Amino acid sequence: MHVPKGTATLYKDADYWKLFGNIVEDIKLSGVTEIRADDSSDKELFTVYDLQGRKMNITDRMQLKSLNKGIYIVNGKKLLVK
Repeated sequence: MHVPKGTATLYKDADYWKLFGNIVEDIKLSGVTEIRADDSSDKELFTVYDLQGRKMNITDRMQLKSLNKGIYIVNGKKLLVK
């Protein structure tokens, strides 16, 4: 198992990791250097059908709230807009 340079002793002493046996330190690290959060939680996709069977793709809650009065099927559940 390859581990970052300077950490082999930690892995060899750790309960689970020491079971790997062949622990080798890598001189050169590569891989992920930065993690960024994708703030897409407000960009949901709602599949909406009106009572005539027309499909509308609505991508956020604001669009969903601005639907005209009527009955809709949203992600398989009935929605009544008054």
